[in-house]
Amino acid sequence: MYYQHSYEQALEYSRTSLDEMKRLNVPATPSNFSIFYEYASGRSPDLNKAIDILISNRQEFTPETLLSLYERFFGFDEESRQVRESTQRLQNQLGSLLTLVDGAGQDTREYGHSLQNFSDRVSANRSKEELTVLIADMLAETRMMEDKARKLEDQLSQATQEISNLRKNLSESEREALTDVLTGLANRKHFDRFISNAAKEAMEGGTPLSILMLDIDHFKKFNDTWGHQLGDQVLKIVGSVIRKSVAETDLAARYGGEEFSVILPDRDLDSAIGIAETIRHKLADRKLVKKSTGENIGAITISIGASRYRLGEAIPAFIQRADQALYLAKQSGRNCTKSERDLESDLLVRE
Repeated sequence: MYYQHSYEQALEYSRTSLDEMKRLNVPATPSNFSIFYEYASGRSPDLNKAIDILISNRQEFTPETLLSLYERFFGFDEESRQVRESTQRLQNQLGSLLTLVDGAGQDTREYGHSLQNFSDRVSANRSKEELTVLIADMLAETRMMEDKARKLEDQLSQATQEISNLRKNLSESEREALTDVLTGLANRKHFDRFISNAAKEAMEGGTPLSILMLDIDHFKKFNDTWGHQLGDQVLKIVGSVIRKSVAETDLAARYGGEEFSVILPDRDLDSAIGIAETIRHKLADRKLVKKSTGENIGAITISIGASRYRLGEAIPAFIQRADQALYLAKQSGRNCTKSERDLESDLLVRE
């Protein structure tokens, strides 16, 4: 993360960060300082929102919570570094390969000149002894050229294999940079890219676009009761069900913590609600049992908010309506789906 703050600004943000960490009993580790420096600077509205919610709910900033915040908002730096390094290694290897080919071309040109020189000298009247020397010299150059050709073949084969491996590693690094490690779904970085492109395509084609925001009900209580390892298993199960319930053209993402999102290109609001209900029922029908003890853990329930894209609007407004619908679903008893239509109805009732 790169900052262009003046000395005075940086000092002020640093002091504010340390004061806030002390107030919240957060250890002043480098990663934690990064979180609260960003919070103090106000550069990341989503990070500030997440921290403000934790503070307002009087939740403790546990090591797990802090790690989740860091991975969500700062994890892309390391992933981007890995991609840059893989790209650089690939470029270096390609440069080495071009150097080999260029060197081989130079050797070939020199050998061609030798052949032409040999031909010219043989064409002249030469004694038997002179011809014997010329032929011996040409044979020596030919053997040298053959040796260089064999070495070049080995070097090219090795370079080609290394390039193939580097390309594979680069592709894997790029995939990992856009994937949530725990669930295998798209991560927040991939989500941001995809929704931006999807909105652009909807604008250009006049096609519908919808989004779902999904949140696991009572997940903190589940973690406190059964532990974070089982909590991670629940996240994996939810991610798997969501991924299997949407099309390849859709994007299922882990939005952060126990919150997920699905971007649905070419889907109107009714279609999005139908997909949301399919996901919700699939999860609610699952009965979880702890393998080690046989204890019945119960069912996973989720609350879902849905909204449709209004052509030309800012993407944050589009996402916010789905978030508001999700919050309404929570207020309505959880384990249900609400859409932006319900927000409109809710406003009318209050009036």
